[in-house]
Amino acid sequence: MQRNRCCATWGTLRAFSSNGDLALRAGHDQFGLLHQPDLDLAELRQELLGLLPGKAGNSAAGAIETASIALVVDHLHSEEVAKGIVAVINRFRAREDPAAALSGAATGFPALAKQAMRTIEQLKTVIANGGFNLVFQPIIDALHGKIHHYEALVRFPAACGMQSTFECVALAEEIGAVEELDMGIAQKVVNWLHGTKASVGAACAVNISGQSVTSPLYTERLLQLLDAHPGLHSRMLFEITESSTIRDLAAANAFVHLLGDRGYAVCLDDFGAGAANFPYLAGLDVDIVKFDGPAVRSARLSAKGIAFLKALSSVCRELGIRTVFEMIDDEEGLNFARGCGADYVQGYLFGEPSANIEVFRRSIPAELFQTLLAL
Repeated sequence: MQRNRCCATWGTLRAFSSNGDLALRAGHDQFGLLHQPDLDLAELRQELLGLLPGKAGNSAAGAIETASIALVVDHLHSEEVAKGIVAVINRFRAREDPAAALSGAATGFPALAKQAMRTIEQLKTVIANGGFNLVFQPIIDALHGKIHHYEALVRFPAACGMQSTFECVALAEEIGAVEELDMGIAQKVVNWLHGTKASVGAACAVNISGQSVTSPLYTERLLQLLDAHPGLHSRMLFEITESSTIRDLAAANAFVHLLGDRGYAVCLDDFGAGAANFPYLAGLDVDIVKFDGPAVRSARLSAKGIAFLKALSSVCRELGIRTVFEMIDDEEGLNFARGCGADYVQGYLFGEPSANIEVFRRSIPAELFQTLLAL
């Protein structure tokens, strides 16, 4: 019965929403909708009360609580408004007590909505102007301690209003700006490889969203950039991240082959973090797999986890795929990665991300590799 009432509530909200498709179920017994300002809320309330069992609708005046939010969106496009609302809802859902947050919606939600709209505009401006920076972290040969390549990590200014790089990238994906961001990062890495003394002889990995790898426009623009710098195929790698789900593996694999045909290695990032990893491994002809840092840490805590990670590494080895273990922050973690057969390691044991790669010449503990080198 409870499920039937929820379905009926959902149907009623859809009927009253602006376009029939802007109703939302935010949680247990929590629903919302985007509607025109002339909606008769009293009529809607009566419709919803009528869905309650028995006399509950008449006896429990507080059984249905509502809060109306006025959103002034001015010059923003409708799609941007929708994305902004999604961002706002996600922030509410992240709160410990969303019901308490909504109880103060008359003052809290409009401010949060305006903040979300400002954040979208600020992030779009930063991406369009290339106002983000890059830092680098080395990927180390697990046996010999030599730097194989660096990973370029994007950093956004505080003015973007987000709490982390991950949030900025996730929002860029939500508002359709991640392709522009990925192109901007690739261009900055090309400039860095060509234009800095420190980068001479260095190789660098560029992160690409799972959303971008299936975009024909992004693919065309990236290949134009790479074809204009043909000598970089031995100095650039590409990491496909799982921040956005890859929905078309065939198109993504075609992208991998376009890069491979030009001599660029491709890495599958975040492996072990989600259920999609095995289809990805089967469907993408990548050269390297990077095991997700939290997954590596979690595996170290149990015999079953260790066995599972060793098995995955063995599968990669059988397929001729090299492996990178992330979040190697101590000697114990390094020994664990070696025991699992890792080809490369990455983590704070070898230095925190830095804009100056010279620091890694001093931060990599050579003594951890001397014993193996002597064998």
